[in-house]
Amino acid sequence: MIKELDVMLSLATRSSWHVQFAPLPPHRGVDVVHTNLRLGLSALDDLRDEGGAVGPVLCCPEHQAVLIPVEEGTADRWHAPHSQCLRAGWQCRPGYGTNTVRRCAGGVWLLPDTCSGTLLPASSQDLHHRLCVTRARWASAA
Repeated sequence: MIKELDVMLSLATRSSWHVQFAPLPPHRGVDVVHTNLRLGLSALDDLRDEGGAVGPVLCCPEHQAVLIPVEEGTADRWHAPHSQCLRAGWQCRPGYGTNTVRRCAGGVWLLPDTCSGTLLPASSQDLHHRLCVTRARWASAA
């Protein structure tokens, strides 16, 4: 677990996060965006800088993925090459980080320093925009 945490914490983030290893209570009424950990954390930094709502997010160092809650119904209209959105999709799946098929050993929750631990879904439109802008910024820099 320490090696996995080292991998996760080596990613750059401008925001303060509290790390929680214990599971949070189940969340109902949300869909979940799965994306690459580096892309997702960078987009969440930008979203937080703009004052956007961000609640706890689940990070999976094993698959280099972050799972971000968004409002229910988003899965029906989410079309993005950099991520996927699932109904009740809190189970980490390979595909948006590494090419591994290993089962997820569990993740860690990142809570914004201003978060009480209650689920605060990100705006799906704002998150989609930030993910696209971040990806485009990286592509133009390459």
